[in-house]
Amino acid sequence: MISLLQVSTGNSSDEWCVRRGVIFEGKEGLMTTWCDRWTALVLLAFVLSGCGSAEERKASYVAKANAFRAEGNFPKARVALLNALKIDPKDPHVYFLAGQVFEKEANWSQAFRRYARVLELDSTHREALGRLARFYLAAQDSKELQALADTVLAQDPQDVLGLTLQDCAWFLAGEKSKALSHADALLKQNLTDPDILLMLAVVFSANQEFEKAQSILQRGLTVHHGHVDLLNYLATISIGMKDFDNAEVVYLQLLETEPHVFSHRDTLAGLYRYLGKSDKSHALLRAGVALDPDNEQHWKSLVTYAESAQREELLHEALQALPHSLTLRFLLGAHYEQIQDYQKARDVYDALLTEEESSGEGLKAEVELAKLDFAEQNAQSAQTRLANVLKEHPRQFDALLLKGKLALAQKEGRSAVEAFRIVLKDEPNNSAIQSLLGQAHLLAGEFELAKESLEKAVAVNSRQFDAYTALARLSAREGELDQAQHYLEAILNVVPTHIESLWSLFQLQLGQRQWTQGELTITRLEKAGGSAYQIDLAKGFLASGRQQWDRAVQAFIRAQQTNPDALPPLAALVNVHLQRKQPEQAQAYLQKMVSDYPEHPFAWGLLGGVLVQLHDAPLAIPAYQKATEVNPAWVEPWKDWATLVWAQGQKSEAIDILNVALTKHAQSPLLLPVLAAFYQTDGQTDLAIRQYESILSLSPNDVVAANNLAYLLADKKGDPRNLDKALALTKDFEAQTQNPFLLDTLAWVYYKMGLLKEATSVLNKALAKAPDHALINYHFGLLALQTGDRATAHTHLEKAVQRPSELEHIEDARRLLAEMKQ
Repeated sequence: MISLLQVSTGNSSDEWCVRRGVIFEGKEGLMTTWCDRWTALVLLAFVLSGCGSAEERKASYVAKANAFRAEGNFPKARVALLNALKIDPKDPHVYFLAGQVFEKEANWSQAFRRYARVLELDSTHREALGRLARFYLAAQDSKELQALADTVLAQDPQDVLGLTLQDCAWFLAGEKSKALSHADALLKQNLTDPDILLMLAVVFSANQEFEKAQSILQRGLTVHHGHVDLLNYLATISIGMKDFDNAEVVYLQLLETEPHVFSHRDTLAGLYRYLGKSDKSHALLRAGVALDPDNEQHWKSLVTYAESAQREELLHEALQALPHSLTLRFLLGAHYEQIQDYQKARDVYDALLTEEESSGEGLKAEVELAKLDFAEQNAQSAQTRLANVLKEHPRQFDALLLKGKLALAQKEGRSAVEAFRIVLKDEPNNSAIQSLLGQAHLLAGEFELAKESLEKAVAVNSRQFDAYTALARLSAREGELDQAQHYLEAILNVVPTHIESLWSLFQLQLGQRQWTQGELTITRLEKAGGSAYQIDLAKGFLASGRQQWDRAVQAFIRAQQTNPDALPPLAALVNVHLQRKQPEQAQAYLQKMVSDYPEHPFAWGLLGGVLVQLHDAPLAIPAYQKATEVNPAWVEPWKDWATLVWAQGQKSEAIDILNVALTKHAQSPLLLPVLAAFYQTDGQTDLAIRQYESILSLSPNDVVAANNLAYLLADKKGDPRNLDKALALTKDFEAQTQNPFLLDTLAWVYYKMGLLKEATSVLNKALAKAPDHALINYHFGLLALQTGDRATAHTHLEKAVQRPSELEHIEDARRLLAEMKQ
């Protein structure tokens, strides 16, 4: 392509100025005196300088940028091109050159923006079209590729670039056979355009046709010797085929082609490190440092790819060469974190914070200290540091990201959502942050928004496994078990040995009674290197599902012997005996275990559960008590112990047990609802309200807690302020649920507020769902009385008193009926 400099020096602007001068000077009749001629020459000089200076300065910057690019000095090339764009902000070719530089710096978002700007200024710029298409191809965005194809083909339906873009769009949209057939037809033409060949190679390699993709790239290289993009993708395909020798050859060729482009050296060093050739990696990067010893990025790569034991020494060597490098000092702190020498890491970051204070680097150091606080479970200190940073710089990326993670850890879903949303404005295509946002939405109970964020994450990055896992859990929660399996298989398509995904897949198959598929998944687990404990546990669950009881017992015993302190095999073994109606055998097994191993962390709690099944409360209560002494961190026995004591009529003792448990398990979502229910049943309304408020402060979307709290506020308090609170808690029930008991609570709030029309509408819906429930009929009877419909009131009150166990107000209902008969 003709360079901008060539265009400028031979462009019509300079020629126009010269021609104007010649014509001007040729008009001799107009210049009859020396004064006139002198004036004309001065004017000519002014016109010449006005026409040429801006264009010349732009051309000068572009020439400098090209020189810097040849040297591999991309930061200076970038600055020169940005200066050129200040002079002429509408030159598409300069934008294209800037995009190429940003690509060399691996700043993909900025490169993308520059290429998009080129097409805004010149929709026919084929090189920019090709570059932009690669971004869409990498993002698997078939719609944008189709839009590019439509633009090109509208000008010429036979344009090979447009047809290639069309093939890529078809392939990504799932029309693979059509795309591959058409691509084969295109290859029969004498194609030489490197962008077209590269895109076709991507399509065939995506279809696992690596040899064909290689041949396409080689065809391009015979015409475009040393073409960097073709070589880069050839190396990528070689790695995909595990042809590491060829990949090494190609990367060495890239280094020969662009010796000053450090990314080639860095990538090859990474390959050497992966292959266990640390000496080669070190020598290659040492040579890079020698080429430019003042470049901190070169030192950083040397340190990063070094063995862990060498890094500290290398970092001190690097800091001797570049003593003022903040990047290297931060890298030293990160090294100390990696080797878990947290005090030395703190010393590094504290020094940086002291020196840099509230500058960008000082704030970064404070965020690193906050991360250390977070890792050491000092949430208060971490939050204080983050508040300091965000006060100075409200959009500091790392601080907001850590704030979101801290909120996730503390189960504060809404706060996490707010933080991650702000961060995503700076990096909208960051799959990891999209995944975190999805998990925050899940925590906040915003399931549709969670699904949207998680699907964005996996669309951007097919290796964002935590997002796939979260999607699988969300699908399973919604009963879409086949879809959940699909998400897990997406992980396993990339990493067939991903143990966690195989285990989750197996659990889903058990839940769907897919015994044959479950057996195959166990085989996959074994091949993937699953532990003997995990394999035996899986075999036991599968045999139990098939009711092959003896086989299940043997598998669970093997798993329990492999991991004696684990809960799952012991609980599963007990469950087998209970399913076989053999609670006595479960009791005997557990009693022998606690006799042989009295400090077993789970056996006492399980024994308590078996004794409850045997209706032996006097022995179950001490078993649960012993479980809380042996393993106070296990929360379930505390709840079961308190519930059993309550059932024995010992209400105060049960409440005391839960309060003690909450000193060890503060804000436990398992214990708080039980305590609230105990207080509510015992008539301790204020204490019950306090517990429900605590639950909602931790889980704002807990509808059961919201329902129970609203009912207490309306029924037991009933003043305008508390009725307003109750309505705020329940007003969305009608739109969100068909649950008759939640609808009954909303109707009762309306009734207490005197909104009888609204109460009637909602209560009719509740009654349609549960026509015989005593409380709903009691409420409908009261509502009918209030509206003067005594016959309807009598009918529903009669139904209410037929089921006294469901009605707290049974005596009130009987009294009203008696009064109506008088």
